[in-house]
Amino acid sequence: MKLDLHYNLKQLHANTLPYTNHFVPCHNTDETDANPKDLEKACVTPLNGTWSFDFYEDVEAFEQALHHKGDGELTVPGVWNLKGYDQIQYVNIKYPIPFDPPNVPADNPCGYYQRNFELATLYPEQDHQYVLNFEGVSSAYYVWVNGQFAGYSQVSHSISRFDITDLVAEGPNTIAVLVVKYSDGTYFEDQDMFRHSGMFRDVYITERPARRIEDFKLDTTLNTSENTGQIHIDIRKQTGNPAISYALFNPKGTLVEKETLEEQATISIDAPDLWTAETPSLYTLHLITAEEIIVQKVGIREVKIKDQQLWINNQSVKLRGVNYHDSDPITGYAVSEERLIEDLTLMKEANFNAIRTAHYPKSPRFYELTDQYGFYVMSEADLETHGVVMLYGDENTEDFNLIANNPKYEAPILDRVTASIVQLQNYSSIIMWSLGNESGYGQNMKKAAKLAHQLDATRPIHYESAFYAEGGENFSELDVISRMYPSPSEIKKRYLTNKKMTQPFILCEYAHAMGNSPGGLKAYHELMENTQPLLAHLYGSGAITR
Repeated sequence: MKLDLHYNLKQLHANTLPYTNHFVPCHNTDETDANPKDLEKACVTPLNGTWSFDFYEDVEAFEQALHHKGDGELTVPGVWNLKGYDQIQYVNIKYPIPFDPPNVPADNPCGYYQRNFELATLYPEQDHQYVLNFEGVSSAYYVWVNGQFAGYSQVSHSISRFDITDLVAEGPNTIAVLVVKYSDGTYFEDQDMFRHSGMFRDVYITERPARRIEDFKLDTTLNTSENTGQIHIDIRKQTGNPAISYALFNPKGTLVEKETLEEQATISIDAPDLWTAETPSLYTLHLITAEEIIVQKVGIREVKIKDQQLWINNQSVKLRGVNYHDSDPITGYAVSEERLIEDLTLMKEANFNAIRTAHYPKSPRFYELTDQYGFYVMSEADLETHGVVMLYGDENTEDFNLIANNPKYEAPILDRVTASIVQLQNYSSIIMWSLGNESGYGQNMKKAAKLAHQLDATRPIHYESAFYAEGGENFSELDVISRMYPSPSEIKKRYLTNKKMTQPFILCEYAHAMGNSPGGLKAYHELMENTQPLLAHLYGSGAITR
């Protein structure tokens, strides 16, 4: 086959399954009692570990190679730039390649991964489904199973899933993945960060029964006058018409309610333990079918914007947050659970209560931990097109809307926003969605904001670059007003004393330090603390990364 999908805006994916909320089911109650991690469950065949690896300077060299020797080895999750292949690159604003979307340079380094595997379980007589999952690959990749093309995908920080039921067999199987450094996705992933390439998050196969839940959404609401909380269950897609029931356990593990379930149900709880960053109480919901139990932690909390403030559970809340990149000095994009816990613990010790996932969605495990540790999370789409302002030399913000306003780029923008919301919709720590970072503003971003509200009406929508709308800042489609790096005096004059301001103000970045420590923090802090609640009661701190 001709390997040309990675520079084709008309086909962003090939053979991928539709986006659904992320979950890995259990097979029995023994697993739910033991609470295993996803890759430890009986239905999972993990593909992490050592893969054979061939590095090529460009895709043409790969295509012309008669044999792929697999002389090298790489660990998955991991990146090849920190293992002696290619080079490490840091880019802030400029694109790493010439601006010619969707084309990419012929000199496009790529890595070819191969390994053998045997399925953990195999039920050919029961028509079970086998789904190949990639949680993060930069920047785009082609997949073959047992020598047959399985599919293609992009969006580096997104889960992609492939149905490989007809490609796998009992006994030894092979999988091969070609990862390309540059793709048309590169034009939408111009974040200020070190650039790495490879399969940097978990890779695994899940086995699913013929009758199964495919997608579900959980929402929570409060009735303050009656001191009750509600968990709303919506089974949005199923296959094979399974009989479904649910069981809900309180944070102490006591059964609250167990009932059969059709497509929707509402569980009402008297005097619920509410989830906040200070009291991250989690209920446990089991969605039960004949062959599976899906376990989902649920924090009962309600998010609202009113009176120019952010309210969590009817309490006005200020956000003291950090912008958090996936960045490890040894492993790059591949951030271990131990490193995540270390960082979250440090944030707690420093009295931070919020995280913006700068500038892309994190792994599912990250959100499980922020649910558990208690952080208000603004989860951001994997979207940045900042490089358009540097196309002709010096920075020119008049070009900021070049991609945001061109219908040619609508599909990839909406795809990235959809992926960022649908897959992560059931994590309670997420209190706000961000459409992306530094990508200008225009009709594509307006459609993205509308889509985000349709996908999830329970959380506010953020996007700072509406400041660059043609004709002047336009936050009318968004739920908060957001800025980066304005001075305290500008904030006060432009927003805090502006009687026309109806949305809360968030300072999504304001203290960006590379090397020396930044100054001015005292002035920002005093402004934030001394501002009356009806003005700018919502704020966030700046790009503080490890």
